[in-house]
Order: sequence, then structure tokens, then C-alpha cells
Amino acid sequence: MADSPDIDDNILLSGTYDPKSKEIIKFIEKNIAGLSVDALTQVCRIIKKNDEKFTAKKEFVLINLGGLKDETIREIVSFLVFIRKNENLLAQDELLKKQMKSQLDSNNK
Repeated sequence: MADSPDIDDNILLSGTYDPKSKEIIKFIEKNIAGLSVDALTQVCRIIKKNDEKFTAKKEFVLINLGGLKDETIREIVSFLVFIRKNENLLAQDELLKKQMKSQLDSNNK
């Protein structure tokens, strides 16, 4: 998922933003593009749960972000922040794992 440092995660999680603002729509567009199939399925579940409309085709899903309810946008944003935080934690764990392996390898020489 693309990194979006322009919007603070704490603001996004607090819900104290205008869900229809250009910044929020851009954040969703930017972060939704690289999601896994499982994560995209979860976004569709959020939309469906809130009785929103989307078009699902075999190869893609079309969502009119501007037409979504505020609550739906907030749920999608919260989910995207959750994904981003988990990806960051995983990357940190992988880095630590590599550092530890490197240190073990150098100690065994």
C-alpha cells in the first residue's frame, strides 16, 4: 500500500475530518490501489454492510467514493489505517529479523 504521510493516522482514527474532502478521497484512492484481494474484499464488505452501491465485475470493482455515506468512508479509512499500521509493524519485524540473523551469522564466524 502506498504511504500517505500527508494525513496523520491519529486524525484519521479520531474521525475529526470531512469524509468528503479531497484529501480523504485521495487518501482512499492512493491506499486502496495496492491492496490484496482479501483486503479489497473487506472494503467491499464495508460498503455492502452500509447498503452502498458498487459495481463488481470479474476483473475489477467500481466504487463512486464521492457517493458513499460519511460513515462508510470513515470505516474504509479506519480499515486502511489498520492495514497500513500492520504493514509497518511487519516491515519493522522483518528488519529486526534480518539484523538478528546478520548478527548471529557474524558471531558464528
